[in-house]
Amino acid sequence: MIKDSDKYVQELIASIAINYLQNCYDNNNPKNIDSALKEIELLPEDPLFIGYKELALYYKAVFARDNLSKETIRKILSLSGYSNFLKLLPK
Repeated sequence: MIKDSDKYVQELIASIAINYLQNCYDNNNPKNIDSALKEIELLPEDPLFIGYKELALYYKAVFARDNLSKETIRKILSLSGYSNFLKLLPK
């Protein structure tokens, strides 16, 4: 569905998917994260969606307990000027 939508709808779906991933983390319920991750993966290669794709990779690393990937993404976000935003993400 996300591939055939306009950019506004794609961004809305991506935002909902990221919020869903955070909710899954908050409620310790990782069993349904694959569909949210897949929707974000299907976003087109557009600079508008870089943040969503990075956050999806971050949550994927969090749920997989992949500390190397998680810390790499945190470093990239920090270097990109998102240090305060990092405080909102799961560690």
